Amino acid sequence: MPEKLKVLTISDHPLIPSGVGLQTRYVIEGLLATGRYKFHSIGAAIKHADYRMQNCFPDKYHGDWIVEPTDGYGDREKMRRWLDIHKPDILFIVTDPRFYIWLFEMEDEINAQCPIVYWHVWDNDPAPWFNDAYYESITELAPLSLKTYGLLQDLKKSGHLKRPFTYISHAIPENEFRPIPEEEVFKFRRERFGPHADSKFIVFFNSRNARRKMTGDIIGSFAKFAKRVGPENATLFMQTQAKDPEGQDLTAVANRFGIDSRLMISEQRIEPNVLNMFYNASDITVNLSNNEGFGLSPLESLMCGTPILVHMTGGLQFQIGDWWKGRVDFSDQDEMTADQKKKWNRKEGNWWGVPVFPVSRSCTGSQPIPYIYDDRFSDDDVVSGLVQLYNMGRLARKELGLRARPWAIENFNMARMVQSFDDLFRKSLVDHRRPQPRMVQL
Repeated sequence: MPEKLKVLTISDHPLIPSGVGLQTRYVIEGLLATGRYKFHSIGAAIKHADYRMQNCFPDKYHGDWIVEPTDGYGDREKMRRWLDIHKPDILFIVTDPRFYIWLFEMEDEINAQCPIVYWHVWDNDPAPWFNDAYYESITELAPLSLKTYGLLQDLKKSGHLKRPFTYISHAIPENEFRPIPEEEVFKFRRERFGPHADSKFIVFFNSRNARRKMTGDIIGSFAKFAKRVGPENATLFMQTQAKDPEGQDLTAVANRFGIDSRLMISEQRIEPNVLNMFYNASDITVNLSNNEGFGLSPLESLMCGTPILVHMTGGLQFQIGDWWKGRVDFSDQDEMTADQKKKWNRKEGNWWGVPVFPVSRSCTGSQPIPYIYDDRFSDDDVVSGLVQLYNMGRLARKELGLRARPWAIENFNMARMVQSFDDLFRKSLVDHRRPQPRMVQL
C-alpha cells in the first residue's frame, strides 16, 4: 500500500464551531475517508484549557488525525519546529492572509521542504494589490468563494497576479443540515424557546457578534419591523455572544431599541444537531455583514429549507439565488449589482429569500489592510424585506426553502469539494518547485 500523504494544516481549531474551523474539518474528514492521508492540525483562534496533543476520533481514524492546540496561528520558530518534527508532504493553510504574513516571509524555507496550498478568502473590493507577494509565494491558490475568485480575476486583468488559481467553494454536509418534520420542529420550540415558542415569525442570526456583522443594525431594523407587524408577532433569535469584545453589548442595544422581550440570545456552543433544529425552528435566517468572504449561516439555513435575507455583498450574494449561473467573469461588482437588481425587479430566476442591496460604499482599512470597502444598507430596505417574508406565511416560506435545498446541494457540494482538494493536493506535489539554494559570496 502506498505511503499516506502527510498534511500539516493551520487554521481555526477544526473542532470549534467557527466557519474556518468547520470547513477545515470537513476537508480533513473527507480526505481521511479516502484512506490516503494523515493530518497534523494546528488548532488556532481560541484560548485553550489544555495544550496537549489531541488524537481525534482514534476509533475512526486510528491516529491519522492529530490536533495540536496553539495560541495564535504560529510563528517562524514554531514553523521550523513543525517542519522538522512532522516532515509534511504538504502544508495547507486556511483563511485570510493577515494571519500568515510571518509564514509568507519564510516561504523559501517552507518551499524547500513541501508545497504550500492556500484556501483563500477576501471579503470585498477593491482587489487587494498589496497581497501580490503573498500569492506568488505559494504553490496552489484556491479561492473559497466566487467573490474571492472575482477579485483574483481582477488582479489578473490588471497584471498584478501572474499565477493560476482554482475555485473550490465552501460546502455543507447535506445529512448534517437538513429539513425536519414540522411536528418535531414545534415540539422542539415548546421545549427550548419558552415564551417565544408560538411566535408567528422568528428571525435567526447565527454568526459572531463582531463589528462587520452589523449586529446593532440588525437589532435596530428588527425593532422597526416589530413595531410595524406587532411586537407580539416577532422574535429575534441570536446565536452569538451578547458581549463579545469584538462587537457590541447586545443587551444594551436591545434595551435602547425596546425589544428586550422580543430577543432571545443563545451563547453556549451547541452540537450540529441542535443548530440544525434552530434553523428549522426559525422562519428566516439573516446575515447583513458589511463585507463577507462567504458567510456560512445562509447556506446552512438553505440546506435546512429555511429562506434567507442577506446583504448583497461578498460571498453572500451568490447564495440567495441563481442570478449568477452561466457567468464566468466575477471581477466587476458594479456590473454584477446592476444585473442582480434587474433580475430581482423582474423576478427572473430563483431567489431563496429577499436580497438587501447596498446603498453606499465606504473605503476603510488599516495599516496591514490599506483599503477595503464596507458596504452599507438602508434599514428601511431591511424592514421592507422582513415584512415581505413575514407576509408570505409559514407554509409558503417552508415551500420556498425546500425548493432551495437541492440547489444548495448542487452548487455547494461536499463530495465535489473533497474531490477537488484531493486533486489539488496531488497537483501541488507535481507543481512544487523547490527554491534554488542561495549563493553565498566569500
